[in-house]
Amino acid sequence: MTNLFLPLIADVTGNVNDPVNFTFFIGCMAMMAASAFFFLSLNQFDKKWRTSVLVSGLITFIAAVHYWYMRDAAMAGAVDNVTAFRYVDWILTVPLMCVEFYLIFKVAGATQKLMWQLIGLSTVMLVFGYLGETNPDSAVAYGTFSGIAYFIIAYMIWLGPAKKLAVDAGGDVLQAHKYLCWFVLVGWAIYPLGYMDGTTRILMVQKLTELPPSSVRSCLNGYLVQDKDEITDSAEILETVTELEPTADEIEDLLFASKLCKHTKSNTIVLAKGKQLCASGTGQTSRVDALNQAI
Repeated sequence: MTNLFLPLIADVTGNVNDPVNFTFFIGCMAMMAASAFFFLSLNQFDKKWRTSVLVSGLITFIAAVHYWYMRDAAMAGAVDNVTAFRYVDWILTVPLMCVEFYLIFKVAGATQKLMWQLIGLSTVMLVFGYLGETNPDSAVAYGTFSGIAYFIIAYMIWLGPAKKLAVDAGGDVLQAHKYLCWFVLVGWAIYPLGYMDGTTRILMVQKLTELPPSSVRSCLNGYLVQDKDEITDSAEILETVTELEPTADEIEDLLFASKLCKHTKSNTIVLAKGKQLCASGTGQTSRVDALNQAI
C-alpha cells in the first residue's frame, strides 16, 4: 500500500478491514466533509455566527488530518505514534472547542475570562493526561489532576457561569447550551476513557531469579540429575552430516521448530514450514505416537 501522507512510517501493511483502521478512515473522511461544509457555507450564516462556524471548520480539519496519521500509524503497528498523534490533535482542537464555547455564549454576554478559564483547564487536563500515559508508574497521580480539570469544566458548563448565561439569554442560546452540556459530558468522556485504557493494562514482569545450573528428580533407589539447557540454537553451530545440504529457508524453519520443541511437553514432534507451526504432537510416551497425533 503506497503511503502518500505519512512517509515517516515506511511499512504500512496493516489490514484496512480491521475495525480500528476502518473507523479511523471513516472518521477522517467524515470530518474532512464537515470542514468542507463549514468553509464553503460560511457566508450563508448570520454575521455574528461566522467566526464560530470558521472555528468549527478548523477543529474538524485538524482532527481529519490527525486521524489520517493515526490510521496509518495503527496500520503500521506504531502504537506509540498513535498516542502522540492523539494528544497533538487534542492539544490543538480542545482549546479551539473552548473558544467555540465562548463564541456561542458571547452573544449572551460572556467575557474572555470564561474562555481563558476553559482553555487553561483543558490544557491542564491534556498535559497531565499525556504525562500519565507516558509515565505509567505515576499514572494515578497524573490522572487525578487531569480528571479534576475535566470535572471542573463539566461543572462550569452544566451548573456554573455558562449555565447562568444560557438561562438569562434563553432561546437559541439556551438550546445550544443543552447540546453543549451533553457534548462535554458524553463527547469529552473519550478523554478519561482513553486515559484509563492507556494506563490500566496489566503488565506481567518476570522477576529476575538466579536458577541453579542443574535440576534433580528422585526415582526408585536413586536420583536423576539434569543440567539446565542454556544453549540457544543458531545457524552457526549447526553441522550438516548428510550429503544433501539444507537451504537457508529450511535452516530457518529448523531453528523455529527447535524453539517450539523446547517449550512443549516431551515427547513432542513439531511440523513447521515458512516459520509457521503447521502441526504438533505433544506429551506422548513415544515419538511415533507424537508424530501420529501431529499428522
